[in-house]
This record gives sequence, structure tokens and C-alpha cells, in this order.
Amino acid sequence: MDEVGWKLFAPLSVERSPLLVEYYHKPEETLVRLGGAKGAVLRPYQLQELLVHLMSIQPWTHSEAAYAPPKLHLGARSYTLSESARLTLIETFQTLLVEIRLETSQAPLVQEGWQRTIVQLDRSSFVTLEDGLATIAQAARQNLGLFGVNIWLREPGTAKLLWKWPENSPSEQISPQTHPVFFTVLERSLVLAIEDTGKDARVAELRPWLTSRGVRALMQVAVHTEEGLGGVLWFENTQPHSWTSEEQAFAALLGHLLGRLLEAERFRTTTDRIKALEEKQRPRLMASGEEFRARLEPLLIQAKRGNRSLALVRIALEHPPSQGSAIARELISGIRQSDLVADLENGQFVFLGEVRRPGGGAQLASRLFQRLRAALGRQAGLSLGLALFPQDASDPEELWNRAAQACQQAQAAGGGIRLAVPEAVDLENALARGELELHFQPLYRLATSELAAVEALARWHKGTKIHRTASEFLPIAEQAGLMEAGDRWTIQKVLEQATVFQSVDPNVQFTLNLSADSLLNPEFPKTLAALVAERSLAPGGVVLEIREEVLLYDLASLSQTLHALKGIGVRIALDDFGANPLPFCELKRCSPDWLKLSPALCTLENARLAKALVELAHALGAQAVAKGLESQEQVGAMRELGFDLGQGHALGRPVPAEDLGALLVWGVGR
Repeated sequence: MDEVGWKLFAPLSVERSPLLVEYYHKPEETLVRLGGAKGAVLRPYQLQELLVHLMSIQPWTHSEAAYAPPKLHLGARSYTLSESARLTLIETFQTLLVEIRLETSQAPLVQEGWQRTIVQLDRSSFVTLEDGLATIAQAARQNLGLFGVNIWLREPGTAKLLWKWPENSPSEQISPQTHPVFFTVLERSLVLAIEDTGKDARVAELRPWLTSRGVRALMQVAVHTEEGLGGVLWFENTQPHSWTSEEQAFAALLGHLLGRLLEAERFRTTTDRIKALEEKQRPRLMASGEEFRARLEPLLIQAKRGNRSLALVRIALEHPPSQGSAIARELISGIRQSDLVADLENGQFVFLGEVRRPGGGAQLASRLFQRLRAALGRQAGLSLGLALFPQDASDPEELWNRAAQACQQAQAAGGGIRLAVPEAVDLENALARGELELHFQPLYRLATSELAAVEALARWHKGTKIHRTASEFLPIAEQAGLMEAGDRWTIQKVLEQATVFQSVDPNVQFTLNLSADSLLNPEFPKTLAALVAERSLAPGGVVLEIREEVLLYDLASLSQTLHALKGIGVRIALDDFGANPLPFCELKRCSPDWLKLSPALCTLENARLAKALVELAHALGAQAVAKGLESQEQVGAMRELGFDLGQGHALGRPVPAEDLGALLVWGVGR
């Protein structure tokens, strides 16, 4: 098959690894390719089968592809799908199938009743939101045979949920203020299966009301939209009921359909609002290029003062739609109050928005690309170029030029997204080709001078002489969204070394740094447990080092991941402790095994403060680790202060992996 004939539909990213979605028009049929040249080629009806199983989270196999939740295997490529990645694939496949005008008569669909119901609902269109709600409620009653099916929606302008279906149901209202525990559970859940409302603490706040209505079992599907929790599907039984996996899968799919209805309703409402405002307020919503350039400098100054990052996205259409307002409306409909959009004319637009976490710029550009592709179609020839302030540029002119250059690179490549991150492509290729190396730095027990652990430190080997440390290239990885891929590579290499040398000294631990991207993936603990089990290693031999500042992203969610990691036996170290301190009352939730104090605290000048933090670590049941030890005087002082472990050039510099064996043998009893 001619490789040139493949057309790119969507450049997706899963686990920070590219997952290309392509199509190929032939006279007799259309083919779809997932995962690039080494991926899988499917016919449209096979893609629809995969779509149904992604929606139901049920296994599916094909000669070139397989889905075994959460793993998706495409030819020679494999991906672990987070919930957000799974939903992105569902949306992308649905859009692609609509565009290639799939005819269901080409091949039979899955025959199971509940799956067939989902397919029929998915292909339905509803005149009003109420029609869609009624149809979803009726489908749930018919397939699950429940006592009650209700749909709660967030009431506009408040934080309450309003009972919407059926109309004769009680007008009970709940809110985060009156039911804080229940709302916390909903915000973190997709499907909440309550077998017995009289015993489950998650609905304790609702128990009196549920008892008065005779409800003994509940299954709730939280519908999450771009604006947060949008609604809840609420299924009831009068007797305690153990919800089966099929019932939960069916409920989750109904929740997904409800979410699409809510987004469609929001889009219709927003579009109507935009149309009404366009004539009166267009200068406020869509700036000209000159106005945008004039406002750019003060916005960058404000961002610098507030230590915030901004993303500048340059957008180019090869074939602009006849109605130029189409792309303007699409951009305006999704902007926040702090965002800025400009029409540069001739199919050129520019977008400025805030980026709130590492890797967020790439995600922002991807969302814009998907939204515009869905609105404008493939024929528009869409190209996006992204540059970040202050990471990629230090002033307005440089930021503007970098975004324009990235957009030009995207156009030269035939469309898609390009980042202005320096060396981002080089780093991605280095990961793929295995050009990174690991060096290992020892940590010693200060009381006995015995080797306790070795920390894995990544090095990027560029050319014949250049070795870049992790501190030099990690900012590139963060901006380019490559942190999770880098973590995965490091874990694989560290476990390989641990397997080889566990017979030399099984007591020596291997430590490695972990990013927020991996921690935010709820499947990470299971993935790590499987990798450790494959090599018959003891999980306690692995220490994951997490910077304290990482936990500030979402402490509630990340503490759950840390708890899961502790549950499989992995040890947790808080790195650079004291540099970005957590509230002390939150430290216990993290249950750290090590506190690695920031080098700035492990000095003679800060001895009294270091002593207090050592006592804090011991009170938490953790070992205190002194970092950055550069002299024997400093080593002796930290030993006197009660530190358990020490690390620094005075104790040992990082060594390449090939010298690790000598370090392990020499280090015992040093």
C-alpha cells in the first residue's frame, strides 16, 4: 500500500507517546490506521466495534489490534489508556466514523442487547435536551429493570444538583455545602456502585432521605464536563443489590451519552449567545492583529509578576471556510475571561491562554486542534504552532516569532501541531532510540557508612562529547509533554539493573524520580506492580522520589495514588523537602518513608533548622536524608544531627551503569 496515500486525521498523545489516527481512501473501501506505520489497519466496521468496546470498557480482539482494559495494542505498539485518553479516543473515533460516512450494512454490529442499545442511542439525534434525557432514562429502565432511574443536572448559576427526570420525582436538592463528603466522592468517581445504602459510608449524608424513599441500593454515574461535574445518573433498587460489571459498564456508557448531550446543549446555548453578541461586542471578543500585539506585552508582564506561564498558539488554515466567522465563533465559544483571540485575516488566527501545569501547553494545543478540526473538517488544512512564555521566549517579539515559526513547520509537514520547545523533537527521538543513559549516585547510612541505596539519574548523550543532566533537559520534557514517557523508560531501565544486581546485595534499594504526569495516571500503581512482579523483585527495593512541589497540584488525588503505591510495597521519598513545603498537617497523608531535605537546609548555617526537620521526619516514621554533602565536615555534622542517610559528592559521584557492579561490591561496609 502506498505510504503517501495515508492522510492524517488526528495526532493524539497517549502516555506522552504519539498515537496517529489516519485514513486511506481507496475506490472500493476506506481504511483506518491507528498508531502509524507500525500500528494497526482497520476497516470502518472494525473501528466501530473497537469504539463500542472502548465505551463499554470490555475486551476486544482483532488480528492486528486488541483492547484489554486498560491496555490498547495496535500492531507493534502498546498503550496504557488513562480515563482521559480513553474518552479522547472515543470522541476521535466517533468523529472519524461520521466523516467517512460509515454504513452499518458493511458488516454486522455486535449483537449483545445492551451494546446494541448503546449503538442505537449513540447514532440518535435529539431535538431538545429533554428528549435525550427521557430516552436515556427509558433505556436504563428497559435494560436494567430498576425501581427508579433519575437524572440530576447541575442547576445553572449554583452549585446544586436539580432533579430533572422523571418530572414527578421529589424536588430534593443537594449541594457541596450540605453534603460535602458525597460531593467529594462524586468528583473523584466515574461509576459509584452502592450495594447497601444502610452500610456504605459514602452515602451516609443521604441515608435519612434514602430510607424515607425505601432506597436500599444505588448506582451513580458522575458526568464530568469541561466545566466540572455536570450531572449524575442515579439508579435505584428497593433491595440491596450487587451491581454486575455489565450493569456498571452499561451505566457508564449511558453517562457518557449524557455528557455528550450536556456538551451539545452547552454548545448550542453558547453559539446562540455568541451570535447575539458578535455584532454588538465583536471588538471585545475577537481582537485584530494590531490590538493583540499591543495587549501582548502587558499580559506577559503580568504573567511574569505572578510567576505564571502563557501559551501562544498560532493557527493557520490552508483553505479557510467561506464564512470566516466559523472559526472565530469556535475559538470564542471556548475562551476563558483571561484568554485573548485575534483574527489576523487570510485564514490566520492567534490564541493566548494561561497554562497551569507542566505539559499543559501541549494539551491546550491538542484541544484547540480537535475542536477546530471537528468544526471545520479536514478540508480546511489546519496547522497549529505553540510557543510558551517564559519557557520558550522572554519577550513578546520572540514569543510571537517562535509561534509563527512552529506554525510554518506544521504547514510544511502537511498540517498538525508543532511546538516551539527547543530540542523537543530531538528529545522525543532520543527516547524512542534509547539514546538516554542512566548514572547511579550512592546514598550511605551515615551511622555505619554502609551503602543503602543508589539513585538513578538520567543523562542525555548528544553527539560524541555532550552529556546533558536531567536538570537541563527535564524542562524540555515537561513543556513537550514527554515526562510520562521518560518515567516509563527510566523505570524499565532501573528494574533491569535491579534484576541483574539483586544477588550482589539484595538490601540495596534503587531510587528514581517520578513526575506529576505519572502520579496523575490512576493506572500507574498497577502498571508498576506488574513490572516489578515480572522480574520477581521485592517492591520494597524500589523508592520513588517525588518533589514536594508536585504534590501541590492535586494533593487529594495524588495522596490516593501514593497510598496505592504504598499498598504494593513501594517506598516513597519526598525530595527537596522544605523547598516548597506542604502544610505539616498534610505530611501524614503522604506517609513518606524518606524525607530528603533540600541541600540548602543541610548546611552548618542551618543546623538548628535541619535538626528540627530530622525530628519531624522521625515523628512521621520516616528516614531523614541529607542531600548535597560536599565535604567531610558537612558529612560529620549531618551525622551528629541524626540524619539517617546522606548523599553528595563527598560520599560519591554518579557513575555509569556499567560501573554499578563495582559500586555495589565496593560500597558494602565502606
